[in-house]
Amino acid sequence: MNQSEPLDNDLELSQTRCRKPRELTFRVELACLAFVLIWAFAVRVYHLNEVPVNLMCDEADNMGDCLKVLYGKGPGIFGFDWKPQPAFSIYLMTAFLRVLGVHIWSVRFPSVTLSILALIPLYYLVKRATSQIAALAATFLMANGIWYLHFSRSAWENVHICLYSLMAFLLLEKAVSSRKWWFAYFAGSGFFAGIGILGYFAGKFILPSLLLVFPLHILIHRKQWKRIVTGYAIIVVVALGVSAPHLKIARLPQNREYAARRIANVYLFNNPEGKGPLVEVLTRQIKKNIQGFFDPQMNNQPRYGRVRHTPLDYATGAFFACGAIISLFHLRKSWIWWSMFLTQFVFGQILTRGTPDPARGVPMIPTIYFLVALSIDLFEPYWYGFWQRRVPVILCLLCLIVAWYNVSSYFEWCYTDDAIRNRDPMVETDEFPYWLEAQRELLQNQRGPFNLDQWKQRLRAQVLEKVRPSPKTYSGDGGLTMTLFGNPSWQGAPTRQERKAPVALPSDAPEGAYSIRWKGRMLIERQGKYTFGLNSDDGSELLINGKRIVDNRGQHGAQERMGSIILQAGEHDVEIRYFQSDGASRLDFWWKPPLTDKEPVPLGILIPEP
Repeated sequence: MNQSEPLDNDLELSQTRCRKPRELTFRVELACLAFVLIWAFAVRVYHLNEVPVNLMCDEADNMGDCLKVLYGKGPGIFGFDWKPQPAFSIYLMTAFLRVLGVHIWSVRFPSVTLSILALIPLYYLVKRATSQIAALAATFLMANGIWYLHFSRSAWENVHICLYSLMAFLLLEKAVSSRKWWFAYFAGSGFFAGIGILGYFAGKFILPSLLLVFPLHILIHRKQWKRIVTGYAIIVVVALGVSAPHLKIARLPQNREYAARRIANVYLFNNPEGKGPLVEVLTRQIKKNIQGFFDPQMNNQPRYGRVRHTPLDYATGAFFACGAIISLFHLRKSWIWWSMFLTQFVFGQILTRGTPDPARGVPMIPTIYFLVALSIDLFEPYWYGFWQRRVPVILCLLCLIVAWYNVSSYFEWCYTDDAIRNRDPMVETDEFPYWLEAQRELLQNQRGPFNLDQWKQRLRAQVLEKVRPSPKTYSGDGGLTMTLFGNPSWQGAPTRQERKAPVALPSDAPEGAYSIRWKGRMLIERQGKYTFGLNSDDGSELLINGKRIVDNRGQHGAQERMGSIILQAGEHDVEIRYFQSDGASRLDFWWKPPLTDKEPVPLGILIPEP
């Protein structure tokens, strides 16, 4: 009997080892994390100067403040920028401009950098509550999520809060679990909470979210309550100390109203949306903001994401919903994440107007991907035995498919006419050098900078008039080869063909259903970005060099769609398709060449098929 006991113990130990998922070695773990970071960097810097396709108002006004700082005319680092928000983020952007030069991509680069750095504390914080594989998968998915990716490529400071918040919580967890240097970890947590106060307005909620975890830490570490209380006191003192110079300026009588203006503008109960019985208003806000994660119809901010699409892809949304339910049974390890999420959800969404708002909701993204990791951890029992190698491979393929879908959808969306139109007012990419020159000229003359409204209403026309190319006189005998079909699908024998026809519906077009195709070449005299548009009833599309630039297909009333393309000087293949089903008919074909306003496409640049 005594001899069998060691055998039984060995067998039990062997079975336990078999049940335990294999841990990644340090080198493999580091290599996987490095791959995620390199991938994230590549995705963010790819065509950063051209995508998004213009400099929208917030980006342009942020750059205007950066130029003020470069010319020594900006607010102090603890003063206010144009929003008004603390100017700390403007100085951070300005530092990048000093090193990299003043370009569209360089003013977006701080968001690129900080959004990638945020993935590091995200991974290590998630790993404290889940497996390595689940943490890596969630980190990779967040790096490629279309919501996070969009703001990672923007000259806006809201994505910076993810780094500050994650670092504050990671250092807090290290402080609570560490016997050595715990006071330094608490101080570091307070430092990032203080930096958050100096950043995007959602950063002000990092400190309250840290304090929300205080009761849990006291409950779990009752024997060390003195150290916990001391540590949280250090957090508050350091956070307020870091932000004290700004808070002092904000409290000055002449600045109080100005400092609170942005919060007052978005505060729910200062707006019509907040009128009505309190319970009814809050219930409506909670319902629509929860729906916003899953209901495509709730996207009411088309400049921040695809219209009629949720901010999360379907796979991530399913993992998020499942993880939220799982977390309720593991509150001890998920409470810090819920505190991070709920403070932003309540103060950034429920109590503000115009929600769900993806821009204000960016600081909630890390918690969403923690919950994704909890869902992925459901597969942990299958990570040994027969499935030990197969499940990680399947998970890897799933992550790559989701990432590819999100990244490709993002770039495709950025070139759509909806995305371009909803970013107005904006500075076009080809107009940026002249916008920048005008800003510098006014700053040197002690009169700048100007905001984007002033540029669009008055200064743009004055500046571009000096540099706009002389109007071209195109011969009027150009056109494309027109082929008309007696059906709406461009099939069968044509009923009519005409060479050198204008891109317009013929006056003697047949009644009923028909379709027309125009083909030929288009002469481009100068390189640059060209925007084309089709306003049609029913469907139409424009193809240049075989690539669909304008997609206005489908049966519909008169509607306009547009698209942009970079064209070299020379001739380019062009094809326009139009079909009419029944009822009214219409087709307008226009373009916007570089440094020129929208106008009909001149007939003289169109060359028919030989």
